[in-house]
Amino acid sequence: MAEENSSSYVRLLRQLYFNRTGVLFLLMAIVSILMLIESARTKGNISQFWLALGAATVATTGYSFVQVLLTTRQFNNFLSDSIKIDIQQAVADTLLSLQDKYLPVATYPGLDTPNPRFNSDLNACLSSSAHYLFRGLSARYAVVRLAQLPRAPRDVKIIMADPTKPAAVDFRARRDAGSGGDQEFNQAKKAIIDGIHMAIAGAYLNRRKFNNIELILTPIPHVDRVEICDNAIFVARFSEDEEASSKFPSSMRFGRESLIYQMFIQDCNNVLSSPYVTRFDLPGSLTEEGFLEKLARIGLPIGKPEWAAMKQMFRDFQTRTSPLLIPQK
Repeated sequence: MAEENSSSYVRLLRQLYFNRTGVLFLLMAIVSILMLIESARTKGNISQFWLALGAATVATTGYSFVQVLLTTRQFNNFLSDSIKIDIQQAVADTLLSLQDKYLPVATYPGLDTPNPRFNSDLNACLSSSAHYLFRGLSARYAVVRLAQLPRAPRDVKIIMADPTKPAAVDFRARRDAGSGGDQEFNQAKKAIIDGIHMAIAGAYLNRRKFNNIELILTPIPHVDRVEICDNAIFVARFSEDEEASSKFPSSMRFGRESLIYQMFIQDCNNVLSSPYVTRFDLPGSLTEEGFLEKLARIGLPIGKPEWAAMKQMFRDFQTRTSPLLIPQK
């Protein structure tokens, strides 16, 4: 900006004075100097005469110089250019501010396999965050990611569908079933509920990795997946019809200052304070018997054989997906 202003001043002076006007000012300045020299060489009234005439000529030359600067078209153009530069800078600053509030920092296209760039950005964000809030239908991928990260957030809250309310997953099951019939729909629904069970089992198995981990089961889950870190939010758009062909839909990342971040934080806080959700934490000292009793009290009775199967299902899923979510360097 300083270089642009300097070049503008130089261009203005060239336009104003590198012409016949400049030659006239130069001649008047030379004549004035000669008159002042002559006044110094003479004495008496003649010296006073040359001094007065020279001073008047210098004053007239200076006045004319400033008048040309203020009244010519070149000066008006200079002012217009300066104003334009200031306006452009103000517009650029405004656009940057709007971008931070409304536009995503990054976008990730939908794929049939986990997006490597998405995973890299999310892993980096999680590794530098003290808090993590998940909101989605099933959190099995999130739990695997947290379990494998060398440095995971210390405070974790997971909001997902209540498996005791199977109708809560119908919308997503219809999306996953595509154009299939009842059989495909029931298979998709079972796969989602199995994913919720895996997330519950995985959260229990890895509970000691966190200072606090809490599960929140809601009968009205959101289809889109939201993952909120300290400084960013990642939104996966499962609700978009055009994304139905991709197993992993397109995602976006917004900064902490964005309206999207603030909106989803408020939305998740509303869910957390709702009387219709089931909340329970998983302290490191919680035994399996105590955990199964807690699940039974919320309407999810699980016998020991089923519990062993859920844990094994999670471990198998973790083995398959860990290299995709957190590639080994």
